[in-house]
Amino acid sequence: MMSSWKIAMLLPLIVLFAAAAPRGADAACQVINGTQDGGNKQRAVEKSRATLEEAIVDAQRRYGWKNISVTPVKVRATPLWKMVRTSVPKDAYLHPDVVSSRAYTVCWEGVISPVVCSSGARICTQ
Repeated sequence: MMSSWKIAMLLPLIVLFAAAAPRGADAACQVINGTQDGGNKQRAVEKSRATLEEAIVDAQRRYGWKNISVTPVKVRATPLWKMVRTSVPKDAYLHPDVVSSRAYTVCWEGVISPVVCSSGARICTQ
């Protein structure tokens, strides 16, 4: 068994190594989203996913990440016209949500546009 003075000497080293260690899966991950409108749900999904893909490329460039993994993640609905609507009421959502291997998309009836969708993904370095 270690004596208390050895533990006291090793404790600062343990703390130092713990502080320098990677923080787990979220240490090198970011949640990205893209919101767009459309004349119908299909078009709004396509546009929001295209905006999401642009945001993924921008984030990859900003963080200097070479290899990334992309997984779908449900994000909060983000109204386009915040002066008109600051949040989306529950009865405005258009179900079902649309999920692919890269994006989780939620859609709702817009105030100005017929349909608005937000697509989300988590990108992580590898």
